[in-house]
Amino acid sequence: MRNYYPGLLVTFNVVLLLTSSIMLYLGISLVAYYKLDSLDFVSQWFWMVPYIMIILGLGVFVVALYGCAVGLTESRCQLYTFSGLMILFFILQLLAIFAAMELRSVILRAEFYSIDVLDDLRDYNTNWKTRAKWDGLHREYHCCGGVNFYDGFRVWRNADVGEFTNSVPDSCCLRVTEGCGVNVFNELEQNLVRKIHMHGCLTLMNDKLESQVVPMLLGYTGVGTILALVQLLCVIFACALAAAIKREMNEHDDIRSLRSSTNAGSLHGSFDADPATPRFDHSRRDQHHYGRDNLNAAYEAEQRSKIPHFSDFEEKAV
Repeated sequence: MRNYYPGLLVTFNVVLLLTSSIMLYLGISLVAYYKLDSLDFVSQWFWMVPYIMIILGLGVFVVALYGCAVGLTESRCQLYTFSGLMILFFILQLLAIFAAMELRSVILRAEFYSIDVLDDLRDYNTNWKTRAKWDGLHREYHCCGGVNFYDGFRVWRNADVGEFTNSVPDSCCLRVTEGCGVNVFNELEQNLVRKIHMHGCLTLMNDKLESQVVPMLLGYTGVGTILALVQLLCVIFACALAAAIKREMNEHDDIRSLRSSTNAGSLHGSFDADPATPRFDHSRRDQHHYGRDNLNAAYEAEQRSKIPHFSDFEEKAV
């Protein structure tokens, strides 16, 4: 099973690369196309959720690339580092799913027709952030001002741009040119239809949010759930691979220790041949006794050969 862990880890990280790319695309779409971050005056979830998607998608994509490399190198330290990062992003992913569901609830229950946008656009001329936000909404949704059809543009009369110059932002014009929104409130209303967008932005956005953004949030919830499960599996396989590598290292250490002890035992056996050892001394004693007995037997045989035999005396007598 240990040989399958690197392949499984790389495979699941490839799945993370794909799902995180989808998350990144959804987050960028909500900011670039739907301008959801411009509705921060309605709820903070409108700007938090898209940027959470973008940051989380980018972070998971990078960690997944790192996980593919770690799965191939099989480094225990890198595997534990990858597991820690993946656990962190797993927790963040659960929070992102919760945030997406909260934004969905805000969209479905928000009463866009009763939202007062005057506080947000009052400083249009003096605040570049306000100017960039509302110019983006006007261009994207072909609208002007806050709420209601046909008279959404009237909210600009109470903002700084309308109080001093009776104007609306140039981004409200059907054909945007410099100064095209000047003195709009001094003209007849029937002439305005051919000059500016008259519908309120929130009124036009409401239908698009419910028909397009809400399904996207539901899709993100589903993809995010799959992503969280895959992240959890990556942590499991990374820890399993690290544990398998640790077991192999322990087995190799045990084999080396066994070989070392065997070599030490052989060397100790050679030291037993030392004359000072009882085993060698006993062998020498046996050899000594054996040699001494042979010498004694040879000496006795030599002495017997020197003693005259009785037969020799008989020959001399004859």
